[in-house]
Amino acid sequence: MENEFGSYGREDADYLRQLVALVRAQGIHELVLTADRAPHLRDGSVAGALATVTTRATVDDVTAALSSLGSLQPGLPRLVTLLDAGGASRWGEPQPVEHHRGSTASVFIANLCNL
Repeated sequence: MENEFGSYGREDADYLRQLVALVRAQGIHELVLTADRAPHLRDGSVAGALATVTTRATVDDVTAALSSLGSLQPGLPRLVTLLDAGGASRWGEPQPVEHHRGSTASVFIANLCNL
């Protein structure tokens, strides 16, 4: 429904509810979702849409993001919709390289096993 809507500081639950209602009124019954950074999950989520998380690609950040998501909607799938491995760049510019401690994949596997 929205990408990082909760981070704008405009908690407008009516807007999000209207988006979900509009999509459903058009006969769309597939999964709809929202995507927010962990601190903004509550402000960017809405009933009728699966909340998902966006996060930096460090083990600590992924672990914290998935934990926040699990607390917000226990029993539902935890999905990372954006995994930021180094920030934005422009085509043709040198790419930033970051080295992360541990394996992000191992965090995902560990969290999947704890569902």
